Amino acid sequence: MLNEQSIMDRLAEKNRVDVTPKNYFKSINTCLIILAIVLISVVGSGLYVAEITFLNLAIAGFLIVFFGFLGYRFKRNTNSIAIKGDTLILNAPGRPSCVTSIRAISNVQTNSVLGLQMTKLRYNLDGRTRSIKVINRASSVVYSPEQLLKKAMELSKKQKANHKPGSVLAN
Repeated sequence: MLNEQSIMDRLAEKNRVDVTPKNYFKSINTCLIILAIVLISVVGSGLYVAEITFLNLAIAGFLIVFFGFLGYRFKRNTNSIAIKGDTLILNAPGRPSCVTSIRAISNVQTNSVLGLQMTKLRYNLDGRTRSIKVINRASSVVYSPEQLLKKAMELSKKQKANHKPGSVLAN
């Protein structure tokens, strides 16, 4: 991972800065698989300890479907983020990449829970407000995604302010 000054220099020079790690989706998939194995083990041991009745099977089936749906929604709403110049690049598995202006971001919010940083990003694209989630370990990143995105938005606004057209003199 790059150090603090290197990341800010790359951001100021309009080079590509990956907000999420390179192996982001592999880590997410691994965590979801481990959680699915734990869930199936807990449900299986619960059925082993209790009597196997239609009610217990229905409850076990409901739990597996419910948590499977939550995992699916989580995976579908999780994207990797990169910043290059004034553009925000969003990658999601199984979907085409989305490229939008850094100025389209309307809200960035990060919450930390148990050493994990959960960042929710809202942006406007094609007249619709969309949101994505990014999860990082707090110890694995120098800057939180919120800090990087806010710094990129600040640099973008400064650049826009500096490139205003000047006065035109009529001869």
